[in-house]
Amino acid sequence: MAVSYENTMLAAGSCDKTIRVWCLQTCVPLAVLEGHSASITSLQFSPLVSGSKRFLSSTGADGTICFWQWDARTLKFGQGPGKFTERSRPGVQMICSSFSAGGMFLATGSTDHIIRVFYFGSGQPQKISELETHADKVDSIQFSNCSDRFVSGSRDGTARIWQLHQQEWRSILLDMQAKLPGKYNPPPLEDKVTKLKVTMVAWDRHDNTVITAANNLTLKVWNSTTGNLIHILMGHEDEVFVLEPHPFDPRILFSAGHDGNAIVWDLARGVKIRSYFNMIEGQGHGAVFDCKCSPDGQHFAATDSHGHLLIFGFGSSSKYDKIADQMFFHTDYRPLIRDVNNYVLDEQTQQAPHLMPPPFPVDVDGNP
Repeated sequence: MAVSYENTMLAAGSCDKTIRVWCLQTCVPLAVLEGHSASITSLQFSPLVSGSKRFLSSTGADGTICFWQWDARTLKFGQGPGKFTERSRPGVQMICSSFSAGGMFLATGSTDHIIRVFYFGSGQPQKISELETHADKVDSIQFSNCSDRFVSGSRDGTARIWQLHQQEWRSILLDMQAKLPGKYNPPPLEDKVTKLKVTMVAWDRHDNTVITAANNLTLKVWNSTTGNLIHILMGHEDEVFVLEPHPFDPRILFSAGHDGNAIVWDLARGVKIRSYFNMIEGQGHGAVFDCKCSPDGQHFAATDSHGHLLIFGFGSSSKYDKIADQMFFHTDYRPLIRDVNNYVLDEQTQQAPHLMPPPFPVDVDGNP
């Protein structure tokens, strides 16, 4: 999912090969975008502003990247996408993408080990680079907050910090096998983990450090200028796929993983501040799949493998006490149909969901 920078649109990619876009103010469906022949793997609104022209990018398991142009005044999309097919061999998938802070560059990662960089300086996207330094799939990529640097993470056990220098992308290597001299280092990988892999990458809010997660269950904090290892953070017991920096405090990072732990870290001191274990009664723990921090830094929300939404924050949770353990809208499981343009209708009433009366919350037994 992605939200436009003006907070006017919500876009969601699906395994049914489509992208659906809604108006955030009215919940009216604005578009069903069909340009991929396989699942959507990443979706990004571009921060680039050019009059009222905007872009939404999507990558797919079909090895393509699509650039969808839309108008910020009318919220209407153009006829079809600008499309790049990047299949260096059969079966290649594009799996991750990230825009630079101003939207002038987009970097993508792929299963063919290649990083592709697209440039928007001429008004339309053009591919300017193919970087073939990694030895395995590149499945995490993130531009910095304030510059043209980006970090890529690969299954080859390395991450790289890239910077454009005299029209050439140069990189600093971050090796997950690096150790801290004179300090405690975690024991070597267990036998079941035969190869180190980077699972996620992130920047702190001021871009001074890069944080990597690896399948040996450690997080590593690196100096983003020199590539030197600063801290090794230990506390997770399964792989971590969520690294979320605080929106304005460069010291704070949230991490979450398949072990059910959500941890708040102090990057300056390299220590854990708080942690939460997502225990589900009678079912063990729920793996945490995603996590996002609110713009004011007061809350963060997470989703888990059992379909739960977890909300963390300061103060009292008493206003949530009356909420049922499992809560749905009464229309959630009603059958749907699609019209000729792939828009969704309620099967019973033949109406679009946004035109129906507002649904009401019910508990697991259907009681309001």
